[in-house]
Amino acid sequence: MTTPTRQPNLPETQPRQHWLADGSLLLITFIWGFSFVIVKQVLQQLPASYFNALRFTAASATFVPFTARQWRNWRPVVAPGLLMSLFLYAGFLFQATGLRHTTPSKSAFITSSSVIGVPIILRIFYKRKSDRSALAGVVLGFAGLYFLTLPANYPHFDIGDGLTGLCAIAWAFHIVLAGQFSRRYPTLALASIQIGTTCLGFWITAWLLGEIAPVPITVVPAVLYGGMLATSLCFALQLWAQRHISSTRAGLWLTTEPLFAAATSYLWIGERLTGPQILGALLIVAGVVLAEAGYQWDVLNRWGSDP
Repeated sequence: MTTPTRQPNLPETQPRQHWLADGSLLLITFIWGFSFVIVKQVLQQLPASYFNALRFTAASATFVPFTARQWRNWRPVVAPGLLMSLFLYAGFLFQATGLRHTTPSKSAFITSSSVIGVPIILRIFYKRKSDRSALAGVVLGFAGLYFLTLPANYPHFDIGDGLTGLCAIAWAFHIVLAGQFSRRYPTLALASIQIGTTCLGFWITAWLLGEIAPVPITVVPAVLYGGMLATSLCFALQLWAQRHISSTRAGLWLTTEPLFAAATSYLWIGERLTGPQILGALLIVAGVVLAEAGYQWDVLNRWGSDP
């Protein structure tokens, strides 16, 4: 019987590296949170698919060259990478399209609720039971979505909120597949195929929709920010950070993304949440934290019980 290797989400590392990992994840959530405001403004000048095509082109140009040395490992990664890229493509498509019709804060909070869907997908497709904390997270999350997306004056569900909800479902499937494939295939090669394939998909979509046109110089900084920082840099930082802290701790840090989105929306464009929306946002955060903690705790327990 072979001795199981130490899992990355149970590291033994120095306290200083723990602090650096925490700081890296905090930087990631700030970059992602701030990107909602930037993308919202860019979508007033560019169609969603065309912007994502440009964004992933910048990401591919930044990220893929650093992983080219792993090309020998790419062949077995093609099939899982293509499957994951389908949900990555859908997530970005619905997120950007929905963001045209909703606010950055609401988009960020609804997107973050994707973690709530993870235990549900695991139960349905992988027959894995979820603990009470995950179920409580689902209840809190749906309650939060109700308060966050229901306008104060009339019971109308905004189309942007619905599209962003589809984005959250796609992200949930992507999270589950990432958990299944990341342990079996080289991480950087898997990420490179996802980024490259998603980039190709958005270029095809933009071409079919007739969206390709000269790029206004004013959106170039946003394209570079979204591609080089919010995609390439954040992927690299997340991979490094999760070598030094548990997945549970990393997941809890990443749930702060909507808080940064709300803060930057308030400072940048003066967006304000109503009282019920603030309550809904807090309920979603509570639900995400419970669901993620319960899911990761279940994973850790299963790993610890393996012979």
